[in-house]
Amino acid sequence: MFRAIKHFFQRAIRGYDDTLFWNMDTYLAPIILAGLKNLKENQSGHPACYSAEEWDYKLDKMIEAFQVITDDDIIDEDIVKEGLALFAENYFALWS
Repeated sequence: MFRAIKHFFQRAIRGYDDTLFWNMDTYLAPIILAGLKNLKENQSGHPACYSAEEWDYKLDKMIEAFQVITDDDIIDEDIVKEGLALFAENYFALWS
């Protein structure tokens, strides 16, 4: 009971509680997935180092990886590894 009250006040004060850190991957994956989908649907350009087609392909691979992570089904490690590598490689290019 004490922990439930403690976590309630943490969420009220900080906007999150300590339990977030137990499963940060499952907390962040749907947020990142929604952001990537929004970026793909509403993009107004692409990084100068890629063509529009290349950027769409990379976004699709990132979206696919976070979709696999979010679905909690059997995880295809190759899809996730490729998508997360592209996400890390292009982290500072994720703008619309």
